[in-house]
Amino acid sequence: MNSQDNHNPVAEAEWLVGQRCDGVEYLQKQGVDYASVSIDADWFVAPYVSIWRIESSEGFRQGAMAGDHLGSTH
Repeated sequence: MNSQDNHNPVAEAEWLVGQRCDGVEYLQKQGVDYASVSIDADWFVAPYVSIWRIESSEGFRQGAMAGDHLGSTH
């Protein structure tokens, strides 16, 4: 998704699915113990950043941020 797709609901929905997947993958790679990640973002500004609610295995609610890394070299 690019900034020109901001008002395209299909592109936005696809971007959000990808952001959630990226966030879940990151949590798993980092060994974070969690029970669930919300299906819908709590807040987002497409195509830049999204915030997701995660619930720990102990029942604590936390947040995780996902976003596009413009200019990233990794």
